[in-house]
Amino acid sequence: RKIVRGSVNMFGAQVMLKWWYTRALIQNGFHVLFADADVAWLQDPIEHWDRSFDLQGLSDMHSVNLTLQPYHELTCMRGWMEAQYSHSKMSVYPCQSAGLFYLRSSEVTRSFTHDLFEYVRENSKEWDQKAYQLMVMRYLIGLGDELPPMRYRLLPPSRFVNIIFYEERARQRLDVSGTVATHCGYLNTDADKLEHLELNGFLRQGLQSHQRLEGALARGRHDNTTGTGAGLRRGGEARLERNQLLSLRRKNRTIYRVFV
Repeated sequence: RKIVRGSVNMFGAQVMLKWWYTRALIQNGFHVLFADADVAWLQDPIEHWDRSFDLQGLSDMHSVNLTLQPYHELTCMRGWMEAQYSHSKMSVYPCQSAGLFYLRSSEVTRSFTHDLFEYVRENSKEWDQKAYQLMVMRYLIGLGDELPPMRYRLLPPSRFVNIIFYEERARQRLDVSGTVATHCGYLNTDADKLEHLELNGFLRQGLQSHQRLEGALARGRHDNTTGTGAGLRRGGEARLERNQLLSLRRKNRTIYRVFV
């Protein structure tokens, strides 16, 4: 069957493919760690995967912490997002980003990912993150002995956080040393994303990691050819060279320049 039916929203057909692959992997018994391309990993993501949860994802709350409203109400605290997620003020939703999540294959997540993909496909003009919120809340309810409730949480912002709130946590002298990942959420252009990644040293770290991997793979290919077997363990780290200049337009229409 066709994955995409009719027209899609502004994010394009790749969103449909994202949920199709998520469903396919979960249905076949694989656990999924999903991260958008603008996530910076500062620590090993697998090492920091709490296996006691079926699903856990990055908070999209406009706050340095998981901030509650009265009566344990979770909101994104941004009017346009609330309007997207709820038809009335007191509708319940977790305000989770669909840009970073851990998902374990289980009976309940197989049903969850099947329904999520089918909903997104049938409602292809809706924002998929809105559909995601809806489906998460539905699956927190167990169905007697037939289907257990999904064990779910928002990831702790002391370890997983949008980059603008990583910066705000640092300004407020909150601990950021344990941060595992930051996401360039709320930043709409490549220029704004790269500027914040460069400001915090994450772009340099990423380029260095890419250089190390490229060098290790090259040494591995060489050793496979020569039969030496030293492979990925041999060789020092070369100095990082950043000689390609990018000139990009920020959201405010100014130009940001950075070497990569």
